[in-house]
Amino acid sequence: MAAVGGRIGCGLLLATGLLTPFAATGAIGAMTVAPTVKWRDGLRVQNDGYE
Repeated sequence: MAAVGGRIGCGLLLATGLLTPFAATGAIGAMTVAPTVKWRDGLRVQNDGYE
């Protein structure tokens, strides 16, 4: 729930232009972690990969 709230909150802050450095830091953190979830499945989307 915290990850979802953070992604939605950062997206809203970036879209409205409020607290942009804070929102960008949160978005970068979420997108840095995102590939590690699918890393072992590889490029092929058929195998639930990250393409």
